[in-house]
Amino acid sequence: EKYKKEAATNDKSSFCFAYVCDNTAAEKERGITISTTLIKICTKKFAINVLDCPGHKDFIKNMVTGAAQADVSVVIVPATGFEACVGEKGILKAHITISAVLGCSKLIICVNKMDEIEESEREARFNEIKSEMARIARLNHTDRDPVIIPISAFHNYHLVESSPRYEWFKGWKSKDGVVINSLEAALDFQEEPPRFVDKPLRMPIVQKHKISGIGYVYTGRIDSGSATPNMPVLIEPAGVVTEIKSLEIHREAKTKVIAGENCGVAFKNAVKGDFNQVKPGNVISEAKNKPCKVYKACVAKLLVVNK
Repeated sequence: EKYKKEAATNDKSSFCFAYVCDNTAAEKERGITISTTLIKICTKKFAINVLDCPGHKDFIKNMVTGAAQADVSVVIVPATGFEACVGEKGILKAHITISAVLGCSKLIICVNKMDEIEESEREARFNEIKSEMARIARLNHTDRDPVIIPISAFHNYHLVESSPRYEWFKGWKSKDGVVINSLEAALDFQEEPPRFVDKPLRMPIVQKHKISGIGYVYTGRIDSGSATPNMPVLIEPAGVVTEIKSLEIHREAKTKVIAGENCGVAFKNAVKGDFNQVKPGNVISEAKNKPCKVYKACVAKLLVVNK
């Protein structure tokens, strides 16, 4: 009800569900996602961190920030206006390519807004988009056989296993014969990627927040190793030496956070260096276990995305 009232106030009643992730006034007023938002959902198999990334071309940098932390890409394409997404001015193909480059090896493609298509034309329209998205995936992504399902997010069609379903859709079938009928089932079908828990700590900082009564909290995903309170750490290239004061996941205090988990970190006073120099992109490592080193140069592989 809260989101419905806010959406109505902004004259965007149909956007009420988007307000779960779109938190800023600018996002709510414009009806688009600008920043990457993290929320937690639970399926039958997993507790999942959902990173809601912007699809607008002006905020592709924020999309990269979210995709860099993800294991699986869920691509939402509209049944209405699909051609604009894949046309010359659309950036859907670039988003899919970027997600693959950043390590999202699996794709789930949801054809949304099926409710806006005439009932007699829905199956044909879905099959048309399904064929084109399968082709795009083969050309732009490492997942050559992505899960593709029809959904109506607004009316809860095919979102969870208990959702109503379109009778004409018989499910997406894997090579092993597994039938997927919902987004929840598609998520639970994924295999958890290997986590480098035994490696030294590496946590790239994604965002820096100032919290009243706490001070600065730095958020991101631990790529390798683990973190615990009181652990001596080095933050590079800022050159800050300090200790971890506290760790939180979704506002719940943790005594240990391991590779693959998103968390917030608060630090004690700096033993060396200046916290003002710590910015998104800096990397946290354990000071006494193969800490990060700063190099003057690196060898990089560049991918140029054409229109």
